[in-house]
Amino acid sequence: MKTRASAKPESTSSSTDLNDTVTDMEYRMREARAALERRMDAIESASSRHGAARWLGVIFGAVALITVLLVSTRTAGAYRVGTVAPSLQAASFVLKDTDGVERASLGVGEDGGAAFALTDINGRVRLKLSVLSDGSPGLTLLDNEGETRAILGLLSDGTTTLVLADRGSVARGVFTLTPDGAARMLFSDASGQTRTAVGVDASGQPEINTIDVDDRGESARQDDGSQGR
Repeated sequence: MKTRASAKPESTSSSTDLNDTVTDMEYRMREARAALERRMDAIESASSRHGAARWLGVIFGAVALITVLLVSTRTAGAYRVGTVAPSLQAASFVLKDTDGVERASLGVGEDGGAAFALTDINGRVRLKLSVLSDGSPGLTLLDNEGETRAILGLLSDGTTTLVLADRGSVARGVFTLTPDGAARMLFSDASGQTRTAVGVDASGQPEINTIDVDDRGESARQDDGSQGR
């Protein structure tokens, strides 16, 4: 992924000050050049008896010009070093380590979603921070095989979810908190089949359900009778 970035100041004050500095530098350069030319003309109009003086004048003028250039460059350079661009704008960014391995990326997708990813030393993504196009934020953790192991998210309807997965990225535990106040935890087997559900509904009533799976893979819910107690 290639990154093209450009620094764009949010105000014109920094660029105005820099323009003033450059303008002043150019003015002093023109003044020094003009003074040098006048000195050379005056010396050249003298007789050859003043040949030594002619060369002394040229050397003196050159030294003066170099001095002005050094002072001007130092002034402008000091200004640039001490200035920090208010913002850096780009569609995406990629960070690489000294071995050229991509270690972090930040970008905006065509659908409007934004994502930030961090990788390990082998370039495998281990953590993702994202905001979907509908505004839903999320955090994803991945293992060293690239399998998703945990997801924390806030859905567009206001439901908070936490999903824990095994090494095969099968969700084994899910915790949800809905906007109406209901809180539930679901536990699944290795095939992803929900086997137990525990929670409290919006009215505050507890819920405990277990689900058995028969030989045909069909499930039957069993209520232990705790609801409504």
